Amino acid sequence: MRAVIKKATPSIILASFLVGIIVGVALRSWLQAAEIWVAVIVVVDAAFILFRRAAWRDRLLLIVLVVLGIVSGVLRYDAALPGAHSVAAVVGEQRLIRGVVEEREGGVTSQQITLRSLSVDEAAVAGKILVFSPGYPKIATGDTVSFSCDLEKPEPFEGFAYDRYLATKNIYATCFVREVPFVVSTLTVAQRPLLVLDRVHEGVVAVIDRTFGEPQSALLAGLLMGDDNFSDEWKERFLRTGTSHVVAASGSNVSMLAFVLMALLISLGFRRQYAFPIIVVGILGFVFIAGAEAAVTRAGIMGILALSATQLGRKTTPRNLLLLTVAIMLLIEPRLLRDDAGFQLSVLSTVGLVTMSKYFSEKFAFMPEFLGIREAFATTIAATLATLPITIGNFGALSVISPFVNLLVLPFIPYAMLAGTVAVIVGMLNQAVGALVAGPAWLLLSLMLEIIQAMASLPFASLNIPI
Repeated sequence: MRAVIKKATPSIILASFLVGIIVGVALRSWLQAAEIWVAVIVVVDAAFILFRRAAWRDRLLLIVLVVLGIVSGVLRYDAALPGAHSVAAVVGEQRLIRGVVEEREGGVTSQQITLRSLSVDEAAVAGKILVFSPGYPKIATGDTVSFSCDLEKPEPFEGFAYDRYLATKNIYATCFVREVPFVVSTLTVAQRPLLVLDRVHEGVVAVIDRTFGEPQSALLAGLLMGDDNFSDEWKERFLRTGTSHVVAASGSNVSMLAFVLMALLISLGFRRQYAFPIIVVGILGFVFIAGAEAAVTRAGIMGILALSATQLGRKTTPRNLLLLTVAIMLLIEPRLLRDDAGFQLSVLSTVGLVTMSKYFSEKFAFMPEFLGIREAFATTIAATLATLPITIGNFGALSVISPFVNLLVLPFIPYAMLAGTVAVIVGMLNQAVGALVAGPAWLLLSLMLEIIQAMASLPFASLNIPI
């Protein structure tokens, strides 16, 4: 094995510590405490081999940083586990629940409510619960609600570790109620400024629904904000064609937002150094509006770090940007690494783009660059290969035609997003004019959906690989 580390440069020093954190979280995610230290010895041995060409002082420094990172990752994972005062410790029949609505999802007939700041039987507890209730009347984000129900621990089902997945969101109990929870009090925007983002999200979705019919409105909401409002039939079509990433808020959304904001601010006379904080605020707002899911959060953090490095005049590498982003997210919620498929797919697809997209772009040099066709094909191949284990392991299916469908669909996405954004902004000002302006966006969205539907109907579109 050829050593690749010869000197402890600042970039390598940072990478060593960040890799240690990620390895520490990974070890604690799958191993018990007694097994971890055996694995640490293996990691240290591997580090000795990797750093063997470096000077002794550099080698010792890098190995110490790796070990410190591992210890930090292990300790952070243990700290995230539910304690004696968690809601998980008070599950049982007919508990009196009181809490603040953090998130609400659902339609007319039912709604799912995530509650925080909990008290159970008038005693404060840590963690959150997921409540399933009738859909009307709607409960608003920020409401304080009270009700009685049987608190239950989430259980795995059909091979899906539902309990572990909810734990990544700090949810340790669920309950089903037949009546809508009683609203005790309602926060105003002045009491909770972040409610503005919820209202903006709801307003944008409402304008999209009014301006575009289904399923075009669902596709545009997915492109702009990562909303998942598709029917099960359409979700299956996206899965069969390998285009599920199209309706997930991700790096492309953040990149386009940053580009548009920068162009707009410069055209208004802002200097780049003054435009920087406004763009950062815009990215943070988009992350919250899009629901702060793992993929868009990762993209937002990477975008802000890249902008910060540019602002400070420092050179940075995609490797360190990705490592720093992943380490930050795992320090915030370490259980993402094992139990959140969205996080896994997001990170691995980025790894594929960083490490393989240039290679495939060169291999497919015979393809035209018009409308980004070559880039779309190369990035799709890179991301597909990198995420293959997670895709097969979680969904039991492999889309055979994914690269070709993405080749047809991806070039239209930037134009659909731009035209859709214009239509939404105009629609907020005037519904009738917004409907007229929405024509180009509706045509692009319809074309993408027709391609996906036609390709998904092919009998050989995907292979079922049961695991």
